[in-house]
Amino acid sequence: MNHSENIYAVLAPAVAVPVAPLAMLQTQTPPFIVYAISSINPQHVKGGVGLDMVNLSLAVYHKDIDAAQTLATTVREALNCIN
Repeated sequence: MNHSENIYAVLAPAVAVPVAPLAMLQTQTPPFIVYAISSINPQHVKGGVGLDMVNLSLAVYHKDIDAAQTLATTVREALNCIN
């Protein structure tokens, strides 16, 4: 799996709205989530397994501001559970 697929695999089951990398179809009505990877920085280590530091941009769209904030909190909690 690549980084985008891993992010989708974490977000999609955590939220009950459509999730898409980069862009959503114009016909899709809110709520939905769009994400993009802005950079990937490999972290090199001696004699061990290196990890990638991934910077992510994420947008939550919803017609109701309170529901958008709740959805954003759910997304943060889902992403915080990644080890």
